[in-house]
Amino acid sequence: MALRIQETLYGDEVFQGFQAEEHLFQGQTPYQKVDIYASQRWGKVLVLDGIFQTTERDEFIYHEMLTHVPMFGCANPRRVMIVGGGDGGIAGKLGGQAGAHRAERAEVLGQGAGVDVLDAQHAVLREVVAEALAGAPVGGDRGEF
Repeated sequence: MALRIQETLYGDEVFQGFQAEEHLFQGQTPYQKVDIYASQRWGKVLVLDGIFQTTERDEFIYHEMLTHVPMFGCANPRRVMIVGGGDGGIAGKLGGQAGAHRAERAEVLGQGAGVDVLDAQHAVLREVVAEALAGAPVGGDRGEF
């Protein structure tokens, strides 16, 4: 049975959604509600607090803009700090950037809460994460702030 998922970013004013075949994961951290769906059109879809974050099919658009635009604005980037980015998309795009030799990631973690967004992404979106982090110049995979 198909599920109709509607984003809640704009409330009842603007509607955006997709059809999912399966609800793969649901959990709650101290900071946010986490859902991961399987969609025939979009692949696996990560939703945080009812807001679409990334999909297997079009994640590259989002991550290329978040990575390349600021990197081109720096004369000689050597070190990069990624806050969030648990799916590895930005870290993966840094691998193709000349000059970026090292990146550190810091992720919001809900220790003791039973649900960790990073663990959920790595478990359910493992293909996306593995492909993104292959060859990425990343250290410090976890850190609570």
